[in-house]
Amino acid sequence: MKETPGKGIWVGGSGLALSLIKAKVIDEFRFMINPVVIEKGTSIFEGMQGKLDLELTTTHRYSSCLLLVMLLRQTFLWAMSRLLQTSYSF
Repeated sequence: MKETPGKGIWVGGSGLALSLIKAKVIDEFRFMINPVVIEKGTSIFEGMQGKLDLELTTTHRYSSCLLLVMLLRQTFLWAMSRLLQTSYSF
């Protein structure tokens, strides 16, 4: 699935997302942050061991106050920079 060319795969739900994060098959994270206070929720990273090496690549604030945050895995950035023969500072 990861090596198949084509468009990205969107994952919703913390359980499935956590399984894919642990399997290290997610290269790009996109979070839509809605500034609403809620009493309870499930963290997408609940139960994670260790650290994810992520690089912030893009943020965008919409007029509705939603915030898009895009992050890429460091190893993916390194591989892409090697592939494209460009330098990228970490």
